[in-house]
Amino acid sequence: MLSLTNDGPTAVFWHGKTYSLDLAFDRVLLFFQLIEDDSLSSNEKTLQAIQIFLGRKNESIDHLLGRLPKDDSFFNRVFGLIQREIRDEPYGRYEDADDINDSVSSDRIFDYQRDAGAIYASFWQDYGIDLHKQIGKLQWCEFKALFDGLSSKTYFKKIIEIRQKEINSDMSSEEKTDILDAQRYFALKDPRIEQIKNNAASLASMFGVKKGGK
Repeated sequence: MLSLTNDGPTAVFWHGKTYSLDLAFDRVLLFFQLIEDDSLSSNEKTLQAIQIFLGRKNESIDHLLGRLPKDDSFFNRVFGLIQREIRDEPYGRYEDADDINDSVSSDRIFDYQRDAGAIYASFWQDYGIDLHKQIGKLQWCEFKALFDGLSSKTYFKKIIEIRQKEINSDMSSEEKTDILDAQRYFALKDPRIEQIKNNAASLASMFGVKKGGK
């Protein structure tokens, strides 16, 4: 969650050493894609997640693992920090949930990957921000604050409005047809529950998994 008094986390401190942590928005979006990739084993997801958040540019996974602590507690701490940073909401959205899974809705109204073009256009429309030029710069907490603050006039918010529009008896047949046609056009075709809120099971599966395992 964005703070006006300090920067978001950029490093993990462990036994007197500092390890850089990359929570730029593009890194987090890559992670969301990763945890939804059914073609990868949990171990492969673990290694790629470590590379996404802790790796240096063009650094091999062998070199990365060689310089990181050989301690499961370190990775538990890293992924715990990432989980808190990504799922944290400013207005207590998770306050009454015993488990993160309880707070993830199956009524999926947007997808960062499928709606990428609309999100890009909307950031430009509202803020004059070219997200491509912000890759590696704009932090997740900053991106999320701007994303949540997009105005109703933006292309992205208009798509969300169409997806959530309800048909009622006061509408004419033509209006109902137009709404249904628009909803079919902008529909998210993947019915799986959105994991962008980082359900605990997905992250927990990454803890303590070693290279070469399953």
